[in-house]
Amino acid sequence: MKITLDWLKEHNACAAAREAFAEKFPDGATYTEAQAALHDENRADWSWWLVDALYRGLLDSPADVTAQSVDAHVDMASKIIAGAPPSVIETPTPDDARIGSSGSCARIGSSGDDAQIGSSGYDARIGSSGYAARIGSSGYAARIGSSGNRARIVATGENATIVCAGGGARVKSGKGGCFALTWHDGTRHRIVVGYVGEDGIKADTWYRVEAGKLVEAA
Repeated sequence: MKITLDWLKEHNACAAAREAFAEKFPDGATYTEAQAALHDENRADWSWWLVDALYRGLLDSPADVTAQSVDAHVDMASKIIAGAPPSVIETPTPDDARIGSSGSCARIGSSGDDAQIGSSGYDARIGSSGYAARIGSSGYAARIGSSGNRARIVATGENATIVCAGGGARVKSGKGGCFALTWHDGTRHRIVVGYVGEDGIKADTWYRVEAGKLVEAA
């Protein structure tokens, strides 16, 4: 996606950030370009604001999301990992990686297949692009993104956000959580969004997509 000054205004970016962006990118910039500039200037606070703004845009407008090709969300997930803020150690992980974290504000990225990632701290940011990832989080306000197929993601902490761009995913979310899953309608990929506590979506229950609808999964 392209970041523009109008986009920043619409998402209520602070005046200082808008001024700095306009000076550096008068014609706008891609997400990765914007993140790279923030890295160079060591602006981790603005960098994480940009990550959160992307997630809010994805989940606040489910009607718009379902009309979009999943390719855009695969690209978004990849860029969130590739453009991680300065506090993140970016290391491509081998297949079958096992990653555990118990501290708050953890930043975890994995690109290998069959990764197993666990985090118990608050405010975790977890990204995975490999096939058949297994991701678990028990902390409050986790943000989890996965672009590989057949992911299994459970977030038992309150107010978690889960985005799965790969097909065949299953998710379980705690109280106040929301999640987006991919399905194929025979012509294109689409996204269906679930909010715990709305439309019969229950906390701590596995869900998958079947014919464009969220159904409970064993």
